[in-house]
Amino acid sequence: MDIYNIIFNNKLNKLKIIMIIIILLNSCKFKDEALGSEHGKGDAMKKLDGNGKLDENGKLDEDKKLKDARTPIQILLDGFNFSDEYKEAVFYIKKPLTDPNAGAPSNKTYTDAEFYDLLVNLGKDRLENIAKGMSVTLRARKGIVDTIEALKDQTEKDELDFYLVVVDKQYFSFLKSLGSENTVDLVYGGLISHTGSTLFESIKTKFPDIFQNGAQQRVP
Repeated sequence: MDIYNIIFNNKLNKLKIIMIIIILLNSCKFKDEALGSEHGKGDAMKKLDGNGKLDENGKLDEDKKLKDARTPIQILLDGFNFSDEYKEAVFYIKKPLTDPNAGAPSNKTYTDAEFYDLLVNLGKDRLENIAKGMSVTLRARKGIVDTIEALKDQTEKDELDFYLVVVDKQYFSFLKSLGSENTVDLVYGGLISHTGSTLFESIKTKFPDIFQNGAQQRVP
């Protein structure tokens, strides 16, 4: 019986030792996992922080792109400190000069890059003189447009709209021919010495009743 007790006790002690070893091993494992998790969390946070900064920088970059979403021509005109009216005048000139369907087939059609180069070669002072003269023309045109929009009679509106399109086309052809000169100096000479106001004023001459009695023709 004592032998059995000794054997049993030995087995029990071995079992205890095994259990202690298992507990110790598990304890080490949990500690390693905890440390590993903490390190993992740190790396993830760093990565997240990095991504956060990238996202933030990306947003800043996107905002910068939005702020800089101007064409080279717009940037150039901003650099010249042109007013909105002068900018509008330059872009009005750009329409026919870059439109292959405007003017005669023999006229030069500018690419956007070529038109930009033309503006650069003209320089701020000469371009400002051109824009100043063109603004007078555009004011005359705007007066026609405002009158058309204020008319009550749809038939009269349609008729005036038709003539405005005709005059616009004529004026575009004229501007296209001026832009087709061989040198920048000649282009400048043509654009600075003309006025398109008379073309738009001709609409008033053709419809005197509408423009002389505009107050009666317009929507109250």
